[in-house]
Amino acid sequence: MDIKYYYEETQLTLQNIADRLNLPFSVVFKHVKKNYSKEHRKTRKAKCYRNSKLGDKNPMFGKYAEAHHNFVGTVSDNKGYWMQLKPEWYTGRKHSKHVFVHHVVVCENLGITEIPKGWNVHHCDFDASNNHFDNLVLMTLSDHMRLHCLLKSATTMSKDSTLKWVEAHGTPWKRDDIVSSTWEHVAVNNGQEVTSPVEDK
Repeated sequence: MDIKYYYEETQLTLQNIADRLNLPFSVVFKHVKKNYSKEHRKTRKAKCYRNSKLGDKNPMFGKYAEAHHNFVGTVSDNKGYWMQLKPEWYTGRKHSKHVFVHHVVVCENLGITEIPKGWNVHHCDFDASNNHFDNLVLMTLSDHMRLHCLLKSATTMSKDSTLKWVEAHGTPWKRDDIVSSTWEHVAVNNGQEVTSPVEDK
């Protein structure tokens, strides 16, 4: 076996070929430079480097999410929604490391530690990536489904209008820690204590 064989049939570096044949590096280098074009040498080098990083040869192999050096804390769920690492205070999704960003935003603004069972967060402008509190309304799952059926032909609906709809047509008030009507939203924004003007049913 000679330089030609190792250079064309393997992915050994020039130094590896020299070591394998017990030759000085300069001899291998001169032979390759003389017999192969610059473009060919460049293509082979790129291919060898690429293949040297495949699979478990890659130093980042098996490193995902926070274990990866490029991880920034938010990831897509591939359905248009964004997720983030679950805050320590968040008590929902007990068996998951991640939680929806819009859930965190609503909980932070309403002073609750998770989205209650049977409730959902509605994006008023139908943009799942717009997670500003002014675009989010907490409502029951059934109200959420009814609202989407009502808005099939609409492109957007303001938060104020959405809150008024929930107030007029949504599930009767049952919890003092969930803001789902216009006056409550105003109270939260003004830093006031949220207390229901109607008795629990």
